Amino acid sequence: QKVPQKAPQKAPSKRACIPPPHGLSPNGVVRLSLVRRDWLMLPVLSIESLRLCYGEHCAVDHLSLEVWPREVFGLLGPNGSGKSSTLSAIVGAHAPAAGHIRVMGHSETDEPLLYRQQIGLVPQDLALYEELTARQNLSFFGKLYGLFGRPLQQRVEEVLDFIQLTDWAERLPRTFSGGMKRRLNLG
Repeated sequence: QKVPQKAPQKAPSKRACIPPPHGLSPNGVVRLSLVRRDWLMLPVLSIESLRLCYGEHCAVDHLSLEVWPREVFGLLGPNGSGKSSTLSAIVGAHAPAAGHIRVMGHSETDEPLLYRQQIGLVPQDLALYEELTARQNLSFFGKLYGLFGRPLQQRVEEVLDFIQLTDWAERLPRTFSGGMKRRLNLG
């Protein structure tokens, strides 16, 4: 009498060990992954046990998350749930009471210049100086990121080209359309 043999089992793929790549998690994080994570080396953003407090009130308590390249990421929640506070901490405007934030592997406490060079923020309201030209606005904000001299000039030219405002570089933002102002703000 023959004993039925079990089919050999496949080893679990690396992908099986990673949480679902998209969907809404219980803490209000929306994630849509466009690429396999096991192909990547570093998350774009890594937050570990972030805690943000205002006096006795903690707006964020032990938030941990990772955002990988080519993912679409959203942070959702009701008013007062800590979304703006989290973004403020990521850009360095609010010091965490606890936890760690890394952008492209860099920590603001250990490598502040490298950390800030990796971050761009487009606020809800435009952050432009109407009395400065497009070029002067980009130069001003470039200096805040630690750029000066020839590297600053090169970066301003690259950004003007990228946001397609090279022909408008010497004009004031008040003469721009809404979309042009948004592009300058992004730059």
